[in-house]
Amino acid sequence: MSKKIIAIFVVATVVFMCIFAGCSKKGVYTDPKTGKEYILVTDENGQKILSDDGELLVYATEDNGKIVTDADGSQVTDIYGFIGQIEEDGIVEDFAYKLFLPDGWSSTDTFGTFQNKSAKQTCVITILDETYDDYYKTNKDTYNQLAGMEEVDEVTWEEDVKISDDAEKVVRFTMKSKDGMRVMYFFENSDNTYKVLFDAESPDGALEAAEEFVKSIKYKPYTYFPAEEA
Repeated sequence: MSKKIIAIFVVATVVFMCIFAGCSKKGVYTDPKTGKEYILVTDENGQKILSDDGELLVYATEDNGKIVTDADGSQVTDIYGFIGQIEEDGIVEDFAYKLFLPDGWSSTDTFGTFQNKSAKQTCVITILDETYDDYYKTNKDTYNQLAGMEEVDEVTWEEDVKISDDAEKVVRFTMKSKDGMRVMYFFENSDNTYKVLFDAESPDGALEAAEEFVKSIKYKPYTYFPAEEA
């Protein structure tokens, strides 16, 4: 893919300078900055319980690791804002979504970036600090430019694509050239503007793989960038 095409196609996004975090063992969260471990509050199925704001609930512990109890003998819990994302048993969890990694896919050291090494495919999930309408206009202008370029074998723009009951105003923007295929979805959920950018070295099966990936995302009611009050 030529540098000229990449320069046109790449649009402004928020870069999350976060460390990709994980659970070092079942039921435990390890803060990637400090290395300190926290015992997660879980339900009867062993699933993490989050606060209303999407933060982790952890047990308060003493220096020796023993869980603190109150005067009634109940275990004391705290709210803990986890850093980056948590991955456990093939599920990657962010404040706003859960990604159930499709077969062949794995996380990387870069926040929000995933790869399928055998298929030579990558995908990046980004939540943008800009309105859907602004992002739509930027990309529609980009599509119009690409559609007239000889270097691009095929470029498409589709609206109202169905990927989830919770994803609204979904646009799928694709570009195919001799160097591979790029598929971008952008849409709204819980007042977030999502971008899912999929790249494949071969166009064979790329569209189907991109669709499978984006349909593996499940959303939570959390807004990254609440609208400022007037």
